[in-house]
Amino acid sequence: MKSYLFLLLFAVSCVTVPKIHEIKTMSEVEKWIVPNTLVLFDLDNTIFEATDLVAHANFFNDMLKKYPGQREKTLQKTWGAIKKSDVKLIEPITPQVIRDLQNQGVAVMALTSRDMELLEPTLRQVKSVGIDFSKSCPKASSRYIHEGILFADDDYPKGPALLAYLKKANFRPSRIILVDDLKRNLDSVGRAAGAIGLYYPLVDKKRHLEWDEKEAERRWLEQ
Repeated sequence: MKSYLFLLLFAVSCVTVPKIHEIKTMSEVEKWIVPNTLVLFDLDNTIFEATDLVAHANFFNDMLKKYPGQREKTLQKTWGAIKKSDVKLIEPITPQVIRDLQNQGVAVMALTSRDMELLEPTLRQVKSVGIDFSKSCPKASSRYIHEGILFADDDYPKGPALLAYLKKANFRPSRIILVDDLKRNLDSVGRAAGAIGLYYPLVDKKRHLEWDEKEAERRWLEQ
């Protein structure tokens, strides 16, 4: 019995517990850098946000909560809008923060939950805000990586997607950092890869000032 309890406690102690820290501005990322660090940036509500309400990540998340049985309708509406929408930076300093990291030789890439169907608009939107993730991204051949942006989705979550890519790239960073506005993503990558999660909730904290929930639902209900 004692040996069983010991093994059980040992197994529990070996589970990676994600380390998550909230940041208030993108400039705080630099203080977490150590030699051989990999920095990952989420895109929606982290690097940028859509200028069109229906293309916005808040629209997608809100409608999924209100109408969980109509996921396909929500996906199609959001994806259709994303393909046409422009984006704006959450913080104007973000492109410079990324360039500074790259110029220091830090490995930097994007990790997004966008479906591969959104490849072209995603590349266009990233370029439009003056960011090039390919400059210091670990290199490997994969259908899920394009211009330094690694695509994951519900069937291929961020944690497993990252591990698979790093294995292909034969890259073993001493520290992995993920900047993301969603704690579930930070948890996934933290548990899978031992990443430090930098929780970046700027959009969520300002949504009560700028987000029109009634208009979002009206647009969703339009046939």
